[in-house]
Amino acid sequence: MLVVGILLTYLEANRPGMVVPGASGLLLVLLAVFGFAHLPLSGFGLLGVAIGFGSILLTTKHRVFGLLTVLVLARSFHALTEPQPGLLMAIVAAFLLTISSMELLRLAVLARRNKFTLGLAGTVGKAARALTLLNPAGRIDVGGELHDAMLLNEESVSAGTALVVREVCGHELRVSSVQPKAPPASENERPPR
Repeated sequence: MLVVGILLTYLEANRPGMVVPGASGLLLVLLAVFGFAHLPLSGFGLLGVAIGFGSILLTTKHRVFGLLTVLVLARSFHALTEPQPGLLMAIVAAFLLTISSMELLRLAVLARRNKFTLGLAGTVGKAARALTLLNPAGRIDVGGELHDAMLLNEESVSAGTALVVREVCGHELRVSSVQPKAPPASENERPPR
């Protein structure tokens, strides 16, 4: 119940505004804490679980801590309650919790790192095609979206010319034409003397 509550709270934190997962997750976490209050828990087990969760956070940067986390959580789960459960059950629970937490943290770090840009700022560096004559202003197509554009360097380009978006100025894109690269000279061809 605690793990499901934490996962729902995590979902609400990454997609704010979806009230149901956050409220349900908080309710499940509170019910789990209330249930734990009525169990005869050992201090050693609680300390080990706290250390295990701390090493899960370290696992996002160093994968070596994954095995350490499994061992710490397995021993902590085994010692958490006074009538101790089977060691195999504690190892399986620790392994599943560690692997799922490591994967969720890895995905969260990737999602935070890979921010993408929307709107006009997201078109900078992308390929475009002139829809009208740009002399020096006109209309272009960038990934299926139509925009007003102005040439940076050239006087004019005809419709259908391949362009690259260089910058954004207000609601207008600044573009330049794509210059085709000259094929490399082969060894047989020598420049005239």
